[in-house]
Amino acid sequence: MHYVNDALLKIFEFASTEEMIGTGVLPGYKNPGDREILIENLKRTGKVNNLEFEAITKKGETKNILLSATLDGDVISGMVMYITEHKQTEKALQRAEHLKMLGELVIGLAQEIRNPLAGIQVSVETLSKEVFTSEEDREIILKIINEIKRIDLLLKNLLDFARPSKPQLTPVNMNDILDKTIAFSLRRPSFSSNTVTAINVLKNFDKNLPEIVADPIQLQQAFMNMILNAIDAMQDGGTLAVKTSYDAELNVIQIAISDTGRGIDEKVRDRIFQPFVTTKTRRRGLGLAITKRLIEEHGGDICVESSPGKGTTFIILFPIKQVRKEQITCLV
Repeated sequence: MHYVNDALLKIFEFASTEEMIGTGVLPGYKNPGDREILIENLKRTGKVNNLEFEAITKKGETKNILLSATLDGDVISGMVMYITEHKQTEKALQRAEHLKMLGELVIGLAQEIRNPLAGIQVSVETLSKEVFTSEEDREIILKIINEIKRIDLLLKNLLDFARPSKPQLTPVNMNDILDKTIAFSLRRPSFSSNTVTAINVLKNFDKNLPEIVADPIQLQQAFMNMILNAIDAMQDGGTLAVKTSYDAELNVIQIAISDTGRGIDEKVRDRIFQPFVTTKTRRRGLGLAITKRLIEEHGGDICVESSPGKGTTFIILFPIKQVRKEQITCLV
């Protein structure tokens, strides 16, 4: 390498041309095979056009790169385009389109199921009140009614995910919402008293946290989904840590909800915010998908750090005012 311009230095995080020269065709390839593809094409045809790959910068950051180059004798010249933000936008648009299609399907199916389900529930409840129905039959009927109610709740959650209600915005204090949500979650009947007693709660709230304009009910629902997951992951006890802080430079509130539970396998972690993806055998896998949607509708972003046996941390970012989306994107 004999010459690089300032733009290339900035992309690969080098301080000077001299520092970057001598590193090769490019500083690093996330996939070593990409370098071989580049060299092979240059030797065979003398050029490459719009070769897309992931490069590793000097600081170890992964960046999406589009490369066009030509080979003249033993001299390679070319142009590098940084397309990471474009790829992120493309993925976000694909996800939005996927959710839109899924939402339309869910709404149609849920409505088709709920109507006859309501009729079944009324008929079964009427049957349970008949004088000729034995106690044994009433117990069976009661189980049927409870299962119908469980199915109806699932359908309601599906509709909430596919067609969320419009946020009712008001000035809110994030610390207050988190405090109330933690207290309410620990009183949830589905958790045994032994589990809750064995959980140590650490709250590290920034007292100078500015207010944001948001829907307090929707935020409470989003936080509760994460806190309930954290408690569920610590059946033998552990520590639930909730921290808030304010980034004055970005004008963003950051919330970290951590547990010391069993953690999440990498394959599941990368899909944890997708509908119906769950680590629980008796859960529907909609809680975190709904959580992500609620947070994004408030202009925020959420990401997760976790590995098996090392606990889990959810990081949530909320802008104080309208900012560019890339300013508050989680990069974990």
